Amino acid sequence: MTVLLPEPDHGPLLQLLQGREGLNLDFKQRVTDLFKIARSIAGFANTQGGTLLIGVNDQRRIAGIDAEEEHYMVLKAVDTFLSPAPALEFTLYVVPEWAGEVLVAERQVLLVHIAKAPSPILTLSKQGEAVLYIREGDRTILAP
Repeated sequence: MTVLLPEPDHGPLLQLLQGREGLNLDFKQRVTDLFKIARSIAGFANTQGGTLLIGVNDQRRIAGIDAEEEHYMVLKAVDTFLSPAPALEFTLYVVPEWAGEVLVAERQVLLVHIAKAPSPILTLSKQGEAVLYIREGDRTILAP
């Protein structure tokens, strides 16, 4: 079991939050569908690699998550739908929310870095076929 330790330097996270979703970056409020998250991961791996920020909504606001649960869901999605498994690197950020001088919440964000795959990562479709996904702009699509 992997233990996620918080990254104390929030600089990289803040820099990503200033960017927009695109070829190498996607925001997910949380993992709600294993197939969809697997498809996104495969798309990044089969293109240039990329980063998923889980716990961030499409307006780039930190919603917060249970990082251990989301980590488990990502690994389960990869194990269930992808072959071979792409190289993933996880970083946990715990972002404090203040009201004046009072700490009112700590919101977790899970950064998943997906390396560019040296060979195609295939996704098991809902029909049981092995298909290839790629990124095109801010979308994940079936390879032509």
